[in-house]
Amino acid sequence: MVRGLIIVVNNVVSHQKLVDVAKVVYGFDVPEVIKAFVITRPSGSAAQIGIPEVSKLAYKLGKPLIILPTINDAVEIFTPAKVFIVYKTEESQPLEDVEVSDNSMFVFSCSDVGFTKNELALGTHVYPTKFRPGIGPAAEIALTLYIVTLKTR
Repeated sequence: MVRGLIIVVNNVVSHQKLVDVAKVVYGFDVPEVIKAFVITRPSGSAAQIGIPEVSKLAYKLGKPLIILPTINDAVEIFTPAKVFIVYKTEESQPLEDVEVSDNSMFVFSCSDVGFTKNELALGTHVYPTKFRPGIGPAAEIALTLYIVTLKTR
């Protein structure tokens, strides 16, 4: 089974979206699969209300939480084996078909805008087949974790 995944949520504005995403990440019941939960570029109510709520949840569960300014910082700190940007583009590969190594990073956008050109250049674009864009980051994370762990059992 794949181990040590780094889950990154980028550009979070809504505190409720952040809390929902954290509940999915921390609720995933295969502890060795996820190494870290990282939040990059939080702003608005996510930064003011969401970060304290998620910090409290992480502390209660004894789970890691890292807050960084950019995705680049997360890549620099964790030096992942592979970086996957979970986003539907013309270049997106089916998530079900990519090979995921231990210590891979999955990056999800929590904004309607998606990713900048520079952010998209940081990794391989993947997306779960049979789903259209816009299902939301919590659903994308849940599907990704399920698909990745199912295929690497």
